[in-house]
Amino acid sequence: MKVDEVRAAVDAFRERTAHGYSSEDCFPPWYLQQEIHLSDTQAIAQSAETKKGYDFGIDAFYVDTSSTPKLVLVQAKYSDNLNLIRNGFRDLARSIPEVRRALESIETEEPRQNKVLVNLRAVMNNLDSKVRKKVELVFCVIHLNAEDSVIRAERTKTARNDLAEAVRTIFRNRVSLIRDVGPVEMGPTQQVVAPPSRTTLRVLSPVLYETETGAKMYMGLGVLSELVELYRMRKDDLFSRNVRYYLYSKRNTEKGPAAKMREALKLTCVDRVADPRLFALNHNGVTLHASDVDEMRDGLSMSDPFVLNGCQTIKNAYLFRHASIYRDKIDKKRWNEVRVPLKIVISSDSNLVTNITINNNRQNSISPAALRANDPVQLRLEESFRKRGIFYERQEGAYTNVENTSPELLQEEYENTRGTYVDMVDLGRSLAAVAGEISRAEHPNELFESDKGYSTCFSPKRVSSITLMTFLQNLHDVTGVILKKDLGLKPREDTTQGPRPSRFKYQTMCLLVRYLAKERMSRFVSQWGDGLYGDAMWGWNFRREVASKLRRGSGIRKYLAERFMRISQNKAEIIRQEFERAEKELKLTHSIDPFDVFKNL
Repeated sequence: MKVDEVRAAVDAFRERTAHGYSSEDCFPPWYLQQEIHLSDTQAIAQSAETKKGYDFGIDAFYVDTSSTPKLVLVQAKYSDNLNLIRNGFRDLARSIPEVRRALESIETEEPRQNKVLVNLRAVMNNLDSKVRKKVELVFCVIHLNAEDSVIRAERTKTARNDLAEAVRTIFRNRVSLIRDVGPVEMGPTQQVVAPPSRTTLRVLSPVLYETETGAKMYMGLGVLSELVELYRMRKDDLFSRNVRYYLYSKRNTEKGPAAKMREALKLTCVDRVADPRLFALNHNGVTLHASDVDEMRDGLSMSDPFVLNGCQTIKNAYLFRHASIYRDKIDKKRWNEVRVPLKIVISSDSNLVTNITINNNRQNSISPAALRANDPVQLRLEESFRKRGIFYERQEGAYTNVENTSPELLQEEYENTRGTYVDMVDLGRSLAAVAGEISRAEHPNELFESDKGYSTCFSPKRVSSITLMTFLQNLHDVTGVILKKDLGLKPREDTTQGPRPSRFKYQTMCLLVRYLAKERMSRFVSQWGDGLYGDAMWGWNFRREVASKLRRGSGIRKYLAERFMRISQNKAEIIRQEFERAEKELKLTHSIDPFDVFKNL
């Protein structure tokens, strides 16, 4: 394959599965799917959650149990850089102690590990001890360097030799192979259609419900511990079709539903004073989606299940089960008796599945923006921002989830995010405001609910420049406080019905960005669009610079003081008319297109 073909295939995998935080995270599971034809979910389960975080040198693995069993360990470098490829061989050398423990069924000494290692040990433990002794090892670095393999081998020789020596030292009696796999070795362009992996869940008294459109649903009582085990195997990939991640806010974990649920599990499984059967009576239930379901004697067998509703339940139960204060005190018999109402939806209609997801999450006050969280344009924006070292939050709670589970990822991959992130809703409102669509900016629910409004707001032209969008997020963060504190704006003294300065946030953003475009201030936008600032010192400097632009040259501050702040009633129609006059008098009309002026930044 050619490099651009590999990248296109990995991007397609990313858009199809919504796995990880970037296409780079999808490179290892895509390779497993391409190389050995695993299903998407199985390939993801056998790959690291992200390219950073407690994987100890292994990005993916697979086991070939043919006549000569092999364990293939994959280290992925989504780059053509030879230094990174050399590091790939060094990373594999770092994995050897954990690989040895997995092969010899020795408990790990590491307190925290990526799911790839957890699942590797589980697979090895399921092999007969005699088979484990015969397993040959294949250490494989996959990458995007298209140079001749002989040249690559020579330039990475030292790192390969170091890996070979480490393997010989630890695995003296095992046959081992070291592979270097570039795009050419990945074979011709082809689309792999792999059979889905299957999961069996015990469901008490399942009832099949069918609709006239062909959609089906099984309803019954599922076992909470099995759902927790499913999460342990697949981690957050299990929630990739959901609209939000686990909510780590104190409101949820200390006083809200999460706290109540953990207290109920404690009373049931630790204190042994509550009947395990009561849990299902007090629970709203969990909803899964699967492409097909078969009835089995011991439960329901389904292909590639994903959680549509129940992320909070499953993640919270997982955290309870593995909490240091509880895990050794939990009564396993009682834990395995806890059930939850379970629905399994079977449908190939993606729109129906999306609507089911939304409607099943409404009890948690879902925003219309969540409708778009897994939209391809949002996935592409997430990847584009990541390449600039900026975190883009398309799913509610995503940033906090990374902050709590993989803080090193923010330091190593998102160096320009600086403690904050680009918010999907903020960005949508800012894009609408700059286009002069003030009503959409002020009513984001309408923006995200309307297909036309959404597609217009996030059109290719408007989202072509990451620099401009980063600048807009920074501007969105400071404009309100500038209007309130920095420009000396005051409402009319003779009325209590007039609007406050912050009421004109999006009008001000529109006029200012048009002014910058009119004056061709690309340098200013580039300077303040290279990263996010939050409350850092650079943020204070940016706030001062924006206030200066509003005061001088643009005439915007003067117009705000003399016209906007003289409005006697806080009515949308009156404010709209005044904004239209401002556009004309300041010569900052729709004829100025910031998206065209700054498209190449």
